[in-house]
Amino acid sequence: GTLSAWKCSFSTAGSDPRGVVLARLTTALANSGLRLRRCYARGPNLTAVSVDAAGTENAEVLLEDSLVVGNEQPLLRVATRDEAWTKLRVVRSTLVAGRALLEIGSAGEGGMPHLFWRGWDAVLARGSQQIPGDMVALGPGVHTEKMSWRVVNCLYAGWRNLLARGGKDLGGSALAEWHEQWIYPTDRKSVV
Repeated sequence: GTLSAWKCSFSTAGSDPRGVVLARLTTALANSGLRLRRCYARGPNLTAVSVDAAGTENAEVLLEDSLVVGNEQPLLRVATRDEAWTKLRVVRSTLVAGRALLEIGSAGEGGMPHLFWRGWDAVLARGSQQIPGDMVALGPGVHTEKMSWRVVNCLYAGWRNLLARGGKDLGGSALAEWHEQWIYPTDRKSVV
């Protein structure tokens, strides 16, 4: 189904090792989606969005004018089949994570999930120096060939790795390699 929240606050407490998921989307149903607008979500064990795209339908997530803060769990978690698209849009928002901002797994055989990321006027930051942090962490056997990452006026701050992919990681200052990974035009301005 679809969930929309406007001007809401969500807080978690405790240290459940499984974490707490604010919104879990499944693509078993058509038109799965989440829209958080002008919301605040926080908690040390918070996963704001978990997308389980085991079906062939698409899922869409929009975080707009929001602040989302976690630490121990990936802030956004996506596991998709090769046939399904997951669209993540972050607009005028700040996302702060500890371990990982975005964790991508595969729910299918091929390991090439479709992921569409768009960021605009956003801060993607690491908030913990105690936990090694990866902005984007790929699960075992996951490849980026069918993924798209585009941003305008976004800041990546404090990450040990921009992309963790099983030993072939892109370090936190490897902006040129990050652009090459996502086939950015050479004249694009970004800040790490």
